[in-house]
Amino acid sequence: TNYFTIYPREVTVTFELDDKVYDGGTEATCAEVHFDNVVEGEGFTLDTSTIAFATGDALVGEDKPVTVSGFEPENVVPVDDGTRKADYTFTLGEPPSVTVTAKSIGPVSADPADPEGPLVPAAGFVISQLEPLVYDGQAQEPEVAVTNGTTGLVKDTDYTVTYGDNTNATEEAYAVITGIGNYEGSFTNYFTI
Repeated sequence: TNYFTIYPREVTVTFELDDKVYDGGTEATCAEVHFDNVVEGEGFTLDTSTIAFATGDALVGEDKPVTVSGFEPENVVPVDDGTRKADYTFTLGEPPSVTVTAKSIGPVSADPADPEGPLVPAAGFVISQLEPLVYDGQAQEPEVAVTNGTTGLVKDTDYTVTYGDNTNATEEAYAVITGIGNYEGSFTNYFTI
């Protein structure tokens, strides 16, 4: 009798992540797990609820590298009785990446059933109402405050403000709030002089 060794097959585990809209957090969500180099007809699954996926920062960007923590080969499970886990070894492949896109401040329809109706900031955003002002011969530029949930946005970092028709007495003076950096879109806020 002549004995020989059959070594376990090396399988590379990689993760495909869902792209996300900026939310101020670094967490990413797994969309799919791939097992590369598995024998045809055999397969594995992995519960990703114990695995953390995180970017280095929360900022908007394309193909941002993601750190994977909590992956344990013992959590890999065969999909059927015909697959023997002992025939394989599992290692992490290339780190995944995620694209974080800017969050829109609006505008959106106040009533989704009436897209031609009044416009409001996107869900979660509050843009301060501008109080009426008195004509003084100068361009009027009232302060605008923008919040996203409980987070106050910073003018010239998260948004810019431009004004129009804001010198003479009118009911149609306006401020255009435009998202920048992690935010996009624009919303027009009217005020009276």
